[in-house]
Amino acid sequence: ALIDDILASRPELAADLSQRDDEMYALTRAKKAADANFRKIKLAYEGPKNKPAPKKDENPKGKGDNGEKSKDTEWKQSASKRQFEQAQREQLKANKQYEESLRSNICRSEPVGVDRNFNR
Repeated sequence: ALIDDILASRPELAADLSQRDDEMYALTRAKKAADANFRKIKLAYEGPKNKPAPKKDENPKGKGDNGEKSKDTEWKQSASKRQFEQAQREQLKANKQYEESLRSNICRSEPVGVDRNFNR
């Protein structure tokens, strides 16, 4: 209730808090997007962690099998090293901006008065 009274009496504080919230929301979204993009590119560049299990042959006797590997079980790299490094740099940049914003967007209150020991 006290905070609501202060924000109602000082609209510049309410506007400042709203602006900081908007900035943090935008940076959070950018950070999440960069993280998701990095995970997607990393999977395309490095491949799945676990090798896929080979599928059982439809034909148990092996008729018609030429000894070729199935296209379903083979993994092919679909992202270049340059794309991977760029996604990694973008993720680091977004994380750094978010962390710096956390420190800089902290609302510091100004003392209104002093207590009985004259502490602010």
